Amino acid sequence: MRLCYDCGTCGEAFINSGKGVIAYIDDILVYLASMEDHIHQVREVLARLQRHHLYVKLEKCEFHRTTVTFLGLTWTDQAWAAFQQLKTCFTTAPILRHPDPDRPFVVEVDASSSGLGAVLSQRHGDPGKLHPCAFYSQKLTAAETNYDVGNRELLAIKAVLEEWRHWLEGARHLFQVLTDHRNLKYLCGAKCLNPRQARWALFFTHFLFMVSYCPGSKNSKADALSRQFEVANESGQPDLILPATAVLAPVQWDLVEEIRQAHADEPPPAGCPPNKLFVPQQFWSQVMQWVHEAPSSGNPGTRRSTQLIRRQFWWPPLGSDVEGYVRQCPTCAQAWTSHQCPEGLLVPLPVPQRPGCTYLWIS
Repeated sequence: MRLCYDCGTCGEAFINSGKGVIAYIDDILVYLASMEDHIHQVREVLARLQRHHLYVKLEKCEFHRTTVTFLGLTWTDQAWAAFQQLKTCFTTAPILRHPDPDRPFVVEVDASSSGLGAVLSQRHGDPGKLHPCAFYSQKLTAAETNYDVGNRELLAIKAVLEEWRHWLEGARHLFQVLTDHRNLKYLCGAKCLNPRQARWALFFTHFLFMVSYCPGSKNSKADALSRQFEVANESGQPDLILPATAVLAPVQWDLVEEIRQAHADEPPPAGCPPNKLFVPQQFWSQVMQWVHEAPSSGNPGTRRSTQLIRRQFWWPPLGSDVEGYVRQCPTCAQAWTSHQCPEGLLVPLPVPQRPGCTYLWIS
């Protein structure tokens, strides 16, 4: 059985609904060994759904089955092998290693049109094998997105040096900065720098490093970190989870049919709008409860409740009836708070010490 998507938290309420019932998000599974107990439990679950105005779709329900596909997932040997492989990947290289101050660092940096990315690595074991020690990524601000390619790549170096300053400043060995922007190799020898580049160049003097060129095809780790902030261009409008006609609740309800049948004894008056359903007096409280206390409505106030009722129903004193119903709602009364300042505490007047003494008290 499946619940409507309006009630995202109802699954937790059904977890403790009784023996032989499992609820996960919007799926409910009822299982018992005895057929008699199973039928009793199914009726109890359906009665609880009806009591809280929750509905299930008959086409998605399955009754009296010995086996059923729950959540659409079958745990096979292949799935178990993939799970074990995933655990192995999380517990073996290339997991992060602790930085070793006795080994030289390698900093891989990259900048895209939306962000910065970098990887701090060291060589262990095999001389050609780099093991990551830390990852870094940062989204560019609105002003930084206006930088040209060279300034963005230079900004990436400055950002990672600030981030890993406690490891790189005063390092025992010369560390290497790998970038896919070849012109940064000549930064130290440049004679014409703008004020921003001059400030950054002064900051770089605190570090002992060498900028080296690395092709973009070999700088994939930093490149991936810098591009994670790019917004994917999606075409079309997003689909609504619920249609606009389902804002109140499912439209087809037994109460609507009962109201229409009651029109045989009490026909709509002459002032009833043509596109509204006239509600006889014996159904007023049920309609107001449907709109105001349904799990999908959230106990709206008087004005909002009146608007929701008038979308489909009508009766002459509708506004005053809704106002009185909301005023008597216990849930709304508990949530209501006063917006007035609290009154001050009463302070007793001092008692005179001898006859003839009076006090002037001004509050």
